[in-house]
Amino acid sequence: MRNLVLYGLASGFSRGGMFLILPVLASFMSIADYGQFSLYIIIVQLLIPFISINISSIIGREVYERFRTALFFTAFFNRIAFVISLGCILVYCWVPQYFLLIIIYAFWEAIFLLVTTTVRFRSSAYNYFILCMSKMVLLIALLALLYFYHADLLARVDVLLIVFAVSNTVVIIPYIKITFGIKVSTCAMFRKISAQKAIILFALGILPHTVAQWVTSGSDRFFVKYFGGNEMLGYYSFSYAVAAIYMIINSSLALGIPQICVKSFHFFSTRKFYLSFFSAVTVLWFGTVLTINIVLYYLKLKYNLGDIFWVIYSILTGLYFLSFYYYYSSYLFYDRQARQLSGITIMTAIVNIGLVVILTPLLGMLGTALSTTISYFVYSFVTYQKVIRQHPNVLGLLYPTLFVFFLTVIIMLLIKLTDFLN
Repeated sequence: MRNLVLYGLASGFSRGGMFLILPVLASFMSIADYGQFSLYIIIVQLLIPFISINISSIIGREVYERFRTALFFTAFFNRIAFVISLGCILVYCWVPQYFLLIIIYAFWEAIFLLVTTTVRFRSSAYNYFILCMSKMVLLIALLALLYFYHADLLARVDVLLIVFAVSNTVVIIPYIKITFGIKVSTCAMFRKISAQKAIILFALGILPHTVAQWVTSGSDRFFVKYFGGNEMLGYYSFSYAVAAIYMIINSSLALGIPQICVKSFHFFSTRKFYLSFFSAVTVLWFGTVLTINIVLYYLKLKYNLGDIFWVIYSILTGLYFLSFYYYYSSYLFYDRQARQLSGITIMTAIVNIGLVVILTPLLGMLGTALSTTISYFVYSFVTYQKVIRQHPNVLGLLYPTLFVFFLTVIIMLLIKLTDFLN
């Protein structure tokens, strides 16, 4: 439980802090530029598993049994990434292009991911929390310096890409050995890594699952841009960034729930645990919905709450059902059903693309948001259907579905009543 709390706090400083910063930056940037910047961040997240050959999965699987091998993979990639990013910096000085900044940002995000993954598995949840907190503190400090030096710089996409990339450098000093490696030549590391074909194939085999998760959570921005242009992309990106504050909760669940399942499976599979999980997630989700709307109502932003309320609510509802996917997928993780997990994720990504293509032209960005709701519901429901084949006593999605249904009806009635009284 302590680790789950620390993972939640780390997620709060890392992903949660990011989701809080992005809406704030929206007040400095034009709607179109904000949408473009959000699109670049999505591209970076897609690039990370490809450019790192999904080494984070190797670390998670091998760090206990073959620590030195996992360290070789990490150090070898970090050395190569540092050289490539340095080369991109030099080229950018002569030919300033956005794609170079995206590459630099992606490589430094990958370095941070690999080091923190090693720390999380090999060191402690506390040290992992400290690293995530340090990154966010540095990012906020850099943005604050820009604000006091020249606030207009916060409206420039290129400057923000540089600042976000630099925030990852917090891993260099405390974990220099992990970051750039032990006293072994790069050639020796390469020979060692080349002999680990089975491990590399394992990492590459998980890539489809990783990419499918990205398709479900990130590809919708590209369709919004295609169907609605940069301004709609800006509105939708802002709405998603606000709703994604709830990912603080989901990120901690993704890190902590599988560990609870493995360590205490008998307790995890009880009705009592499910009801406690449902109650905690529902309270936290409802509190997030309430807080977001109260804050947006009183903040004077360029984004009108009335125009984006249902978009934010729909995305939040999808993320609520995603919480239950983490619960059900833990059973498949416990049963070592990696193929089923990948299959479900790929299927959900295909469903999501189909829904976005159909609903976005019909309903605009609300249609895109509804595709998120439906996709994550399908994600959880199909995973549950797979789980009950081996664990028939596991409870389904009846409680969360009924809760969302009645809450939505109540909100609609309150909105109608407010409009009638006005």
